[in-house]
This record gives sequence, C-alpha cells and structure tokens, in this order.
Amino acid sequence: MQKLITLILILTLTACCSKKKAVPLADPAEDLSMDTYTESGVEVYTSLSGVSREMRTKLREKGIKRIVLVNGGHLDKGMDYKVRKNDIIDYINNTVRDPNSTAMVVLDFEGEKMAELYKTENQKVVDNIVEYYLEILDIVKRERPYATVGYYGYPFRDYWNRNDAWRKKNERLLPLFEKVDAIFPSVYDFYEDDVDVKKASDISYIKDNVEESLRFAEMFGKKVYPFVWHRYHSSNKRRKMEFINPDEFEDSIAAIVESSYNGLKASGIIWWSSERYFYNVSPRGKANKKNADADFNNFANENSMVFIDAIINGIKKGKRADK
Repeated sequence: MQKLITLILILTLTACCSKKKAVPLADPAEDLSMDTYTESGVEVYTSLSGVSREMRTKLREKGIKRIVLVNGGHLDKGMDYKVRKNDIIDYINNTVRDPNSTAMVVLDFEGEKMAELYKTENQKVVDNIVEYYLEILDIVKRERPYATVGYYGYPFRDYWNRNDAWRKKNERLLPLFEKVDAIFPSVYDFYEDDVDVKKASDISYIKDNVEESLRFAEMFGKKVYPFVWHRYHSSNKRRKMEFINPDEFEDSIAAIVESSYNGLKASGIIWWSSERYFYNVSPRGKANKKNADADFNNFANENSMVFIDAIINGIKKGKRADK
C-alpha cells in the first residue's frame, strides 16, 4: 500500500512539473499584423500555408507576419454579379476574428470576371465588374475598418506585351485603385534565367510590372506590395512548380526593390505559397503517403526554408544597387 501511495505521488508531481514546463502555442491571430519584419525599410509578409513547424517557428522568430488571402473561389460565381454579402461576412469573421484587426487582407478573385476583365473591349462589362469588386471591398472595409484591404493581381501583369495597350487596359481600373488601401500586383517567375530567357528579360519584366503599379500608387497615394513565389509559374509546362534557384530568386527580389516610379518604391513584399499542397502533388509526395507528415517536414526544411534568407538577402542586394 505504501508503495502504491508513493507511486501516485511521483506521478502527480511529474504531471505538475510537466504542466509548468509546457510552452503554449502561439496564437495564429498574433501573426496577422502590419507590425512585421522590415529589412532596410522594406516590409516582409507571408501568405504561406502548409509549411513545416520549424519553418513557421523561424518566421515567428524573425517577426515576419502573415496576410489574409481571401479565396474568391468560395465567394465568386462565374459572371454572376450577385454579391454574396452574408458569405463574405462569415468568411471574414472566420479568418480575421478581431473586429479591430490591423491585418492586411487581400481579396483573391481569379475567376471568370478577372479573365473577362482582361480580354474584354466592352467598357460596360468593365464597369460592371469593377462595381462588383468595389461593393465587396466596401463590405470588407465595413467589417474590418482598420485592416489594409485590396485586390490581388491588379494591375494586370504582362511578360511579353508591356506596351501602351497594356497600360490602357490597366487604366480602366482607376476607380478600383482609388478605393483600395494598397495595390498588390503579382510578379511570379515564369522562366529560368539564361536558360529559358535571358536574365535581363526577367529583370525587365519585374521592373516594368512593379513600376506600372507604382504609377497608379502615385496617383492615389497608395502603397505597393508585390506578390512573389519561390517556384516557377504553373503556366510553364516544362518547369511548373519547380523550385527557383535561390540566387535567381534573390535577384528577382532585388529587382523589385530597385524598381522606381518618380522616386516612389514598393513598400514591401508578400511571399506566397501552399507548400503542403505542392508536396502532395509532387512525385515525392505521391511516393511517401505512408510517412507523408514526417517526409513533408524534411522536404520543406530542405527546400523551402532557404528562401526566408533569400528574400532578406535580395532586399539587401537591391538596396546596395540603389546606392
């Protein structure tokens, strides 16, 4: 009996000590803030999902905050102009729970309306789509008045046809640029430098697209936050979703930082990816279904972690080039 009592006391003390030593997990809401890591005056944010625990820890240690990317696929239906107000409010309440949040909220509506907006010559169609976007923007702003809200992918990027017609196409979106809190262009990498295209071609593509955003930013006093991705764009059938060489990625970041329009520069960078998804659809992910979690962590740590430093080094490189 005495031995049994002693054993119970030991187990109780062990449990108490374990509770005292336990470290609470960070509240994901704490990651949603404009108070992010800044390198040489350039803000760094992520829009990453499915990263390893070690990678998430490193991002938190750096103080790199997340943005909220609102998936328009759940809220937008083809060319239907009906605004699903209740669905939008529910989505925002579930993803940005604090009504006073200062999170950066980017509306990602890449469906049929975006495609139609790009190709149509009909100004009435343009006006209808822009009006639809503005109504959604107004709902989100009313729900989260302290958030920084805008649309992903505008102005339209272009690789091969950065000409007056491209600029005029973007100028049709002036009412949208006037009302958003910030501008969020995409400058994803399509081609491997000096293999698919000359490096100078890639750098020009980045600078021209960032400067096009800065042109509108100057008109309305907005900030610009380009989206980057450390994999080649899916439209490149030869390289789609392959990791970019970190040195090439650094040069792309540097090109963003160097871009300037009448002295105005991008305020920050948003790094996007869905690492677990891209692992799952990769040959390695398909071959490791039995130990997928453990293998994914190794995969992410081996391949994705390095791009945290690549972004920081790219900003430093771009700043040095400015001097």
